[in-house]
Amino acid sequence: LMSGKSKQWITVAVVVAVVAVVAGVRLYLNNQAVNGVTGRTKGNPQAKVKIVEFIDFQCPACAQGAKMLNARFKQYPEQLHLEMKYFPLKMHAHAFLSSRFAECAARQQKFWEYHDQLIYKQQDWSQIVNAYPMFQQMAQEVGVDMDQLHGCLNDTRVDKVISEHQTEGRKRGVRSTPTYYVNGDMVVGTRDLEKRIKELLEEPADQGDQN
Repeated sequence: LMSGKSKQWITVAVVVAVVAVVAGVRLYLNNQAVNGVTGRTKGNPQAKVKIVEFIDFQCPACAQGAKMLNARFKQYPEQLHLEMKYFPLKMHAHAFLSSRFAECAARQQKFWEYHDQLIYKQQDWSQIVNAYPMFQQMAQEVGVDMDQLHGCLNDTRVDKVISEHQTEGRKRGVRSTPTYYVNGDMVVGTRDLEKRIKELLEEPADQGDQN
């Protein structure tokens, strides 16, 4: 028979093991999210039209493109898939910080909610000198855990993800935003993207009898 002390030690060991497993799972999930495995994609993975976008949240044309894409997702919910990558431009003072907040929201599976806040309130925050308080407020509004957010904003891996996206974009030929890749083909600008989506998804006009 085991002594009381032995049972205590076994109990402690089990508790420590459980805590370690839980901590490991949390760390794994955080690593998955920060590396972009989860959080920044939406739509049907088997969709006919797969889009990768390089975005600068302070870019007015990116806001127009995002609103157009939101409308198209409502129109073609099963035929579109979108993956977002960061490409903050130096000319925009709040572009990098907004990307950091968005990536931290992605860690909490709140990327798209926060993405829409940035897009639809762009004119409000892009004109102010210090956008940090407004970025925090928007995070609260979409249900981001603020303690985790502040820890995330101090995590150097977040900046690394953004920098890696920028490097990837440059290698792929991105020079401005928004730049999209539709089924692997580069499309620059919202107008051309909308045209390309229509070409791929809308039935061609009935050519019928021309007589």
